[in-house]
Amino acid sequence: MRKLYIMTVILSVVFCSCNKEERAVISDNPKAPGMLPHTSIEITEENRKETVTFKWIKADFGYSAAVTYKLLAKVGMYGKTDVIGISQEDSLTVGLDALNNQLLSMGAAAGIQNQIMFSVNATVTSDTACPDATSDIRIVYITPYMSCPQALHLVGSMFDDAAGYPGNDWWNINNYKYVMFRDDNLSLNTYTSFFRDNSEFQIAMDEGLGNWAKATYGAYDNNPGNLVLGGSYANIKLLNTAGYYTVTADIKNLKYTVLPYSTEGKPVYTAMFISGSFNSWAYQEMTKTQYDSHIWTIDDVTLAEGDEIKFSSDQSAAVIWSANNFPFGKGVQDGANITVSEAGTYFIKFNDLTGHYVFYKKKK
Repeated sequence: MRKLYIMTVILSVVFCSCNKEERAVISDNPKAPGMLPHTSIEITEENRKETVTFKWIKADFGYSAAVTYKLLAKVGMYGKTDVIGISQEDSLTVGLDALNNQLLSMGAAAGIQNQIMFSVNATVTSDTACPDATSDIRIVYITPYMSCPQALHLVGSMFDDAAGYPGNDWWNINNYKYVMFRDDNLSLNTYTSFFRDNSEFQIAMDEGLGNWAKATYGAYDNNPGNLVLGGSYANIKLLNTAGYYTVTADIKNLKYTVLPYSTEGKPVYTAMFISGSFNSWAYQEMTKTQYDSHIWTIDDVTLAEGDEIKFSSDQSAAVIWSANNFPFGKGVQDGANITVSEAGTYFIKFNDLTGHYVFYKKKK
C-alpha cells in the first residue's frame, strides 16, 4: 500500500506530559484502482463507489488513554471547517461519494481542482482536563464531480406495522424502502410520516446500505440536531410521543431536525395509482404502507429513458400529482409529467400529504 505523509500532527498538551510530533498519512485503498497521485484525487462517476483511507500514527498523551480523532477539512484558506469523520482508531475510511457530496456542500467547485485543507484533531476521550491538539494543515487537491447526491435512508425502529407491532424492517440495514424524499435532486432530504412513540433511528447514505460501518450518520454526542458519520454513534431519539413528524437531514451542515406535522384538513385517499407511457397510461394501483395511510409504494417497475409518469388518486384523473423532476421531486396538482432520465428498475414511493415522490433505482 502506498502512503504519503500529508499532515504533521504537533501534540503539545500541557497537563498530560505530551510533547510529541506525530505524522498523519493518507493511503489509497488497494481496492480502488482509479486513484490518482497522492497529492490529488479526482472523483468521478466511475470511481465514486471506492473509498479512501486517512491513516495516522496514534497520539501519545504520556499515558495509556483512549483518544478520539476528528478528521477536519475546509475548502481553501478561508472556508468553514467541517468534520469529515470521527474515529477512535488510527484511521478513517471515507466513501468517495460521501466525500464528494460533503465537499460540494462546503463550497467546493465541481469539475476543477480545489485546495482541500486537512487536519487531525486529537482529544483524550475520558479526560476533559487534558487539552486537545490539532495538527498543521496540509493541502490535498481534490476534483469533485456534480451529480444527484446519493439517496439517504432512515434505518431504525420508527415505524410500526398496521396492528401496532414492530415493523418487519426494524434496524434492517439492507432495507431501501425508507428512502427519504426531496423537493428536487439537490434539495434537503425530508420524510413526513407517522412515527411510533420512542422512535430511534439513524440515517444511512445509499452506499451504506448493507454495512453499518459505511456512510451511516448518527447523533453527535447525544446533542440533538447534530449528525456525525459513523454507525457506532448514538441513535437519533427525539420522538417520545407517537404522531406525524417531518424529519430533515442536512448532510451539508451535519444537522437534522424533527418537527411535528399537522394533518388537520388533509384528505385520506382509499387508493393511489401510477400511470405513464411505461404502461400505456393504464392506472396501476400502488400499495398503501402499513405504517402510514398517506404513503404509497410500488416496487420493481421497469422504466425506459424518456418515459413520462404521473400519480393520481383515482382512475378518473380528477386529482393528479406530477412535476418535472426526477428521481426526486415534489408533485403539484396538474403539474408537468415526470420524465425518466435514466432507464432501470425502480422502487417508487409517493407521499400524498406533501406531494413528495422518489424513484429509487434498484441495484443489480
